[in-house]
Amino acid sequence: MSAILQQFLSQATARSSKSSALHSLIWAFGLLLSGVPIAAWATGNPWIWGPILVGAGIVLIAILVAYFYFMVKNPDALRTENYSLSKLAMERGLMGDSLNGLFDGNTLPLAGRQQRAITQEDANG
Repeated sequence: MSAILQQFLSQATARSSKSSALHSLIWAFGLLLSGVPIAAWATGNPWIWGPILVGAGIVLIAILVAYFYFMVKNPDALRTENYSLSKLAMERGLMGDSLNGLFDGNTLPLAGRQQRAITQEDANG
């Protein structure tokens, strides 16, 4: 079982899993909500699965409150971490990509190539 979990987590890391202000709350809600049918099937006792369902409801309310709070106060907190970092780099005038890194937009590195404008003749072939 741990090998399956480890493989899942490595795939999530490789695919750049998204992170925002609500990420942890959504995971908690999902875990609690998936625990309700498991507890109901395993015990059938509402004193076991009832508090889990109430906890999921409380977390859902916390998600909604946090969403509306961040929507008004700080909308960037609802966006992914990758988006926020890209936006910050653009606001500071940095350019680049994942291969070459970031550099100042006013001083473009030529990297041994001559810089020339693309003309209509180049586009037509």
